[in-house]
Parts: sequence; structure tokens; C-alpha cells
Amino acid sequence: MATTITTDDYWSGLYDEGRDYRFITSGELSKILSYADSKLPKACLDVGCGTGQLLRELFHRGYECVGVDAATSAIHLANSLTTVLPPQLQYLHYDIEHDDISKLPITAYSLITCKFVYKFIKDKPAFLKKVKSLLAPGGIFVVITPQEIDVAVERRNIAVSDEELSLLGSHFEQIALYKGNEPGGALTYFIGR
Repeated sequence: MATTITTDDYWSGLYDEGRDYRFITSGELSKILSYADSKLPKACLDVGCGTGQLLRELFHRGYECVGVDAATSAIHLANSLTTVLPPQLQYLHYDIEHDDISKLPITAYSLITCKFVYKFIKDKPAFLKKVKSLLAPGGIFVVITPQEIDVAVERRNIAVSDEELSLLGSHFEQIALYKGNEPGGALTYFIGR
């Protein structure tokens, strides 16, 4: 009988092997935040927070932060790398596609980030609807992802297609769409309201 590997098992296995994912530079984060409405309360949700690097940076820029990840190992690592106590910075084992959003500690976020996760969301329309319901009026949703056209053929399984990127624009008003030039290759940044 075949064994089914859960989302948690798959991603936790990668983190347990020592894998981590590319960090966002301070300059890129400043550029993202230049699109945020400074009059809104600073509350951030990071979907697929991994080991928490982006959230820790946002915390130091004054945000109350909640990071969610489906990988138990990622949450354990994130918690081990921070000394800040909840509620200012929280990491939660949570599967954004399957868990109830009413269990999140904040009901409306002025900033929702999704770094290197969007490609792996199975039901993108349902996910985008969920994100929209969590976004405060005037808040921004930021997707950071490689695009298929920017990666080698053998790495296209981690990159979004033009159609997947277009779907973002059908759910959110696009404020910005640009390429960043971080070490490790170009990333596409979608920022919407």
C-alpha cells in the first residue's frame, strides 16, 4: 500500500535536511514597503514564512507580525531564531489552504506577503479569495516568485507561468509588477490591493 506524504511531511523534510530559501534584501523590502499605506495599523501576515527571515525584518520595521507555514520544522526553526515574544511576532503551524482563517490572531492585515509559495498553492482562486478576506481596506498583498521565463527549464517546477501571474490581477488591483535583481536570479514582485 502506498504511503501518502502530507504537505507538512514534504516541506518539513526539506527543512530537516538543512534547506532554507533565498532571503529578501533590505533594499527590496524597503521598495515593497514604499507601496504600503503608512496610515494603516502595521499588521503583517507572511504566508509560508519558512524560517521567518522576512517577518523578523518586518518586526524591526514596526510591524506586528504573524507567520504561518504548513511545515512544523519551519515553525520550530523560526521560533528558535527569535527572542521576541508573541503577540508582536508569532509563528504558527497553519496550512493556509485547509485551516480555518478565523483561527488567525489578527482579523485584518495591512500587509500580506507570500514569498516563494504561490506556485505551490493548489487552488489558487480559493487561496486568493481567502487572502482578500484577510486584507485590511487599503492594505497590500505582495507575491514574490520566480517566473518560468526567468529560470532554467529544469527549474520551472518552482516558477509561475504567465497565467498564474495573471490570476493575481483578476483578484487584486495591481499597484506594481516588477523584477528584482537579487543574488541568485531575477524574482517577480506583484503588489496589489
